[in-house]
Amino acid sequence: MLLVGIVVVLGVAVLPFSLWLEGLSGSFALGAAVLICLTSGLGSLIIGSLQVPRQYALYSLLLAMAVRIIPPLAVCLLLAFRGGGSEYLGFVCYLVLFYIVTLSVETYVSIRRIHSLA
Repeated sequence: MLLVGIVVVLGVAVLPFSLWLEGLSGSFALGAAVLICLTSGLGSLIIGSLQVPRQYALYSLLLAMAVRIIPPLAVCLLLAFRGGGSEYLGFVCYLVLFYIVTLSVETYVSIRRIHSLA
């Protein structure tokens, strides 16, 4: 699948940078960000690919959007309420990077799927 391939390639490309910058904890932060964004992205693609009646298409789209954004946002909110300042900055940066990448790939895949149906 395109989403998994791009996220894995980007993760491998960023891994040396995270190791150099933050050591082993940076690679764990990178892995956690990849896991969170990849699972929410795949869940969103699965929900978006379900065949629903036309009158429920908006609900399907909103559910897919919620599945995509709630896990990364919940983790960021949890870290913000927990405090710690710059301790989690690397993880949050990785999370934002992979969220943007997965969102872009999901949009591309969804648009291709819609055009193939038309």
